Amino acid sequence: MPSLVDYIIYTFIKIDDSLNKILEEYDRPLRARGFKPKLSDSEVITMEFIGELFGIDSTVGIWRYFNQHWTDLFPNLSSRSQFAKQCQNLWVVKQKILENLNSSGYLFHIIDGFTIAVCHNKRIIHCKRFKGEAARGYCASKEQYYYGIKDHLVVNQDGEIVNFDVTPANIDEREMLIELLEGKTGLALGDKGYLGAETAEQCTKHGIAIETPVRKNMRDKLPKTLEIFGMIKEELLKVQLVNLLKNSILKEHLQEQC
Repeated sequence: MPSLVDYIIYTFIKIDDSLNKILEEYDRPLRARGFKPKLSDSEVITMEFIGELFGIDSTVGIWRYFNQHWTDLFPNLSSRSQFAKQCQNLWVVKQKILENLNSSGYLFHIIDGFTIAVCHNKRIIHCKRFKGEAARGYCASKEQYYYGIKDHLVVNQDGEIVNFDVTPANIDEREMLIELLEGKTGLALGDKGYLGAETAEQCTKHGIAIETPVRKNMRDKLPKTLEIFGMIKEELLKVQLVNLLKNSILKEHLQEQC
């Protein structure tokens, strides 16, 4: 059975190969100015991946863990602040790596959006969190207005997150659909927020068949077995993955904005 050291090394190799492929497609350098950090970007992303796997959901916690236990594998580990800054600057690259590792070979994908209120409605005027990025929006499931952001998530049939994005709360989920499913084909399952003839037509042009629940006054063309299957997978998405992101990773960033 492979040891933890073997797993960390294997993870680094996979991430490093994927990162090199992404950099080959870039028409500009990853960093426009400043000194090149001693700790490579592949090492940083590997540390984040392993840290999240162990349930360490903050950059500070990840830095402390590797600083205490794995300096022999990561001898160029810099200061805590430098590590956190490097992690934040790599968010675009990390999203591309995620797409490359989970880009094909799946029968269907699940897409969903969830809301994050950054303050109570009574404090909107005085709220400084995500200034210029947050907006007023409406949550149909809760039938209430809120002030904050909206996260959009794509998951494959194995429950792996393959793409995501964050927008102001007033952005329609359907506006993000094609961008989130770029490079993917086949069946996409979504809720009623993605319902619409124009949306379905756009998806068809990109080789995607979007299936959603229908309203009470509409005829349901989806087979009952597939409908039930889709409902089960959507519940798994919301309970197991969306809550994980909302309550751990994003909670930390919200606190940093206070």
